[in-house]
Amino acid sequence: MKSVTYTILATLLLAGCTGGTGDLERYIDQINSRAGEEIEPLPAPVDPPKLIYQAHDLRDPFTGGPLLVDEPAPEAEAEIAGAATGPRPDPNRPKEDLERFELDSLEMVGTFFIDNVLYALVEDPDGLLYRVREDNYMGRNHGRVIAVYEDSVELVELLPDGEGWQENRAEVALDAE
Repeated sequence: MKSVTYTILATLLLAGCTGGTGDLERYIDQINSRAGEEIEPLPAPVDPPKLIYQAHDLRDPFTGGPLLVDEPAPEAEAEIAGAATGPRPDPNRPKEDLERFELDSLEMVGTFFIDNVLYALVEDPDGLLYRVREDNYMGRNHGRVIAVYEDSVELVELLPDGEGWQENRAEVALDAE
């Protein structure tokens, strides 16, 4: 009995919702009968001014590219500044792999012997291992290895001081972990 009552009630409610769309249809017809407005065309695209790159011979600030012909090499700057005597880096020496990194970013991780020569294992920031012995170079300040010990690598760096170069002792110690 309840289901019959609900069915009748639902039918009456739906029957009341079917009428009354005439005003909506008149409104739509009124909107459609309006004249459309003229739309302004988009402005024509303007080409940017052409720029011709003319700094091909200058030093690339991002990669340290080629030097100007009359610009001195960085190692020669100290000689020009009057450092005819005293320590100075060798501009003709080929750079070693560990000279690309700051000294404090390198870690000593161990030592080993080859033919009675003590080598240190040094790890770069990328996790690559290098073997280092006396007279190798490390760090960006022309750091020459002067001694390898079981727990450290001792270096002499050359730092510019405005009038030439000064020696600075440095050390890379074995990681204590």
